[in-house]
Amino acid sequence: MLGRVGLVLIAAVLAFSAVAVIADPVAAQQPATQADIAVRDNLIAQQESLLNTYRCRFDIDTHIVPGGCTDARPSQGPTEPDPFEGVPTPAEIAVRDDLIAQQESLLNTYRCRFDIDTHIVPGGCTDGTPATTGPSNQTPSGLYTAVAAGVQHACAIRTDRTISCWGDNESGQASAPDGQFTALAAGEQHVCAIRADQTITCWGDNSFQQASAPTGQFTAISAGPWQTCGLRTDATITCWGTNSSSLSRAPDGQFTAVAAGSAFVCALRTDAGITCWGNNEDGQADAPDGQFTAIAAGVWHACGLRADARVICWGFDVSDRNNAPARLFTAIAVGRQHSCGLRVDGAITCWGDNNSGQARAPVGQFTAIAAHDNQSCGLRTDQTIICWGNNNDPTNPPNGQFTAIAARGKSSCGLRDDAAIACWGNNDHGQANPPDRQFTAIATSHFHSCGLRTDATIACWSLAPVVPFPSGAQKAVQAEPAMCLPHGVPWGVTAGFPLPSWAPSATGTIRVAVLFLDFPDAPATHSTHDEAALGLPWAETYLETVSFGQLNIEFVPLHKWLRAEDSYTNHLGESALGQPTLRDVDKVAVRLADPEFDFTGYDVLMVVMPSSHFVSADAGGSVGTQEGTVSPTSRINISHVDDGPQEPTPWGRSAAHELAHNLGLLDMYPYDDSHMLPDSPVGKAWTQITLGIMGLRAYFLANPRDRRLAHVWHFPSGHTSTDYRYFFSASEMLAWSRWQLGWLNASHIRCVTAPEVIVDLRPIATKPGDGIAMAAIPLSDTEVIVVESRRKTGYDAGRFYRTPDGVTTTLPALPIEGVLVYTVNAAIGSGNLPAKVAGDPGDGQVDDLPILTPGQSVTVRGYTITFQAATPDVHTVAITKAGAS
Repeated sequence: MLGRVGLVLIAAVLAFSAVAVIADPVAAQQPATQADIAVRDNLIAQQESLLNTYRCRFDIDTHIVPGGCTDARPSQGPTEPDPFEGVPTPAEIAVRDDLIAQQESLLNTYRCRFDIDTHIVPGGCTDGTPATTGPSNQTPSGLYTAVAAGVQHACAIRTDRTISCWGDNESGQASAPDGQFTALAAGEQHVCAIRADQTITCWGDNSFQQASAPTGQFTAISAGPWQTCGLRTDATITCWGTNSSSLSRAPDGQFTAVAAGSAFVCALRTDAGITCWGNNEDGQADAPDGQFTAIAAGVWHACGLRADARVICWGFDVSDRNNAPARLFTAIAVGRQHSCGLRVDGAITCWGDNNSGQARAPVGQFTAIAAHDNQSCGLRTDQTIICWGNNNDPTNPPNGQFTAIAARGKSSCGLRDDAAIACWGNNDHGQANPPDRQFTAIATSHFHSCGLRTDATIACWSLAPVVPFPSGAQKAVQAEPAMCLPHGVPWGVTAGFPLPSWAPSATGTIRVAVLFLDFPDAPATHSTHDEAALGLPWAETYLETVSFGQLNIEFVPLHKWLRAEDSYTNHLGESALGQPTLRDVDKVAVRLADPEFDFTGYDVLMVVMPSSHFVSADAGGSVGTQEGTVSPTSRINISHVDDGPQEPTPWGRSAAHELAHNLGLLDMYPYDDSHMLPDSPVGKAWTQITLGIMGLRAYFLANPRDRRLAHVWHFPSGHTSTDYRYFFSASEMLAWSRWQLGWLNASHIRCVTAPEVIVDLRPIATKPGDGIAMAAIPLSDTEVIVVESRRKTGYDAGRFYRTPDGVTTTLPALPIEGVLVYTVNAAIGSGNLPAKVAGDPGDGQVDDLPILTPGQSVTVRGYTITFQAATPDVHTVAITKAGAS
């Protein structure tokens, strides 16, 4: 029942030459449906159209082109599939799959003979003929931590940090060098990787110098088809490779992220601005002013997510692709000529080219988006997937619940909640036929896909390899619950995994060089020993305690005030919060200290200004010294006190917060005014609670005499007085942050994937031993629900306070003991609310104190967490997924 299309194709194959026949016996054994037939007949028609285009263009076998050729083009235009009449059977599927394989071989024969589109021929061409007769499905064995894919090759970093490559090796791109590596990126036919010493090595095609790595140390890399860009340890960018549009001439400055378009590059600077370079024919390299948290680059345009959560796009503006709607977004995705944004209310809005319906987003609530070419996909809050646009069968993804999606070309794949993979769409190379087994992550390319299995092995399918994968992979134990390691934002501080490569290890000893800097118009009037005592001991004790003794902080101060040559006003800039702040003071301090201070062997640099003139702090960047680069850095006391000078004030908590940034953690509080509170109603008072040192915050309305807010003053006479507190700072580090830093290991985590679970939680302030400190419920590859136990112990115990006249109290840090539930979205950057307590709609305002007491429950994204019982040592919680019996 093939009709005219099939008969013509069979004739074409026999007329041209003898070709290999590759059938799919697995497909033939499966139950056949009308959809199976339709997908294959559509593919056969599309490929016949391409065959006829080749025949007319190169004047070969034109007698079998329907209607012949006119002006070197098929006279009747594209081929349309004939309607299928009959009952679908496995035999019908097998015939079509056999025809598709023959068709692919003939297309590759044409490509090699006439030297056109040879880059998509598996294995390339040899003497005008295909080097291989069809796709190979060999996949690598062993355990890996990262993978990158080129057009027809891939490379992966093993758990021992060596690299193995497989696939097309025509240019040596599958011949990985020896050594240990931490990151890699693949171009069309080349690969670059960062070694353990932070230098870069490249291999493969070097036609455009894309494999000629520069010297120096790097923290991140990104590869385009024929060019590569690297983020140096000093936060500058260097690019190399094709320079047809000045792509390799990266601008000066410091950056945190980079995104490559078709022939242009955009990068996010450390000051949150965007710089673009390369092809600017359509204005795609003319980045707008402002502060941004994310960037995405397409073929002819780019989009940026502003710090105020609004999107702006620039570049070629056909179909209004640059007219982003005036809404607030948390994520953006860019296709070929359209863009989509995930709004703060969970809905998706798309704009731009809509010729295939790719910008007509469906209604509903979503947690993730993906866009490529002329199609888009969204992951709903119920974990189902819906796609729209041109994807062969775009509106019919498989049924079921999913935790992640990936889209590339005209095919898509989803990771089901049972850890299986389902793919749909274009299957001309088998990229929509995933293998069985369970997976934790997926990646798709135009011609093949790869998945990371739950045992940390990699499986690829379709046109993946054409050379054998190297043997010798070492078997290892998968210690971490992989589904509770969400992927974080690249390069910078993160709420996910892995931590940035520039961050020092959070276990063992960290040596911190401490310099003290003052100014002619803001001089210190006290010694550096007095200044150090206001912060260093508290920061050291705090971090070593919350690490359960796994981190040792070694502060090494240069005890002298280094005097800057000029006024502090010459160093004023603007912080991420829009506040005046000191800039480049670390460079000034290092220059002054370098003649007498040896910076060899230090992991972090801290520069402290006098607390009699300045407050606040920040972190980030690197500084060059005579002995080499020191990275990362912290700056303490950077905002001038307008009414100063003042009495020197403690800054230990600020120092600990900035050192946590240096270890890779991000700010959980908002940089904008999204937490601006309205006036409290009569009889109520806004009450703030901050949990952890990175600023997870919530606000609730309470009765001004709520007993949970009370503390008692004790007078020397024996009298007492009850007072009420409306600001709480529970400084015990969150369980999630300790999980990121490695202070909690897999034995301390309960990664919940079952529909019903009971978990006994140990207090987070207490070393868990063989107990459970945190329950985590993965929602997607970037989102997770976290459940932990908070007690009035450790840094949540409150602070003893005595007035000058002897009146004492304990200022509470935690209003009540109980269970804390919050969500983490590792795809969201610092200052954009990557973590929120349960019930927070985004403005920080919740119905009540976000600490559950026994008998209380909260429902988040289909999961109900119930605090069942409490003992002196354990809080017992039940976690139930909606629909569980």
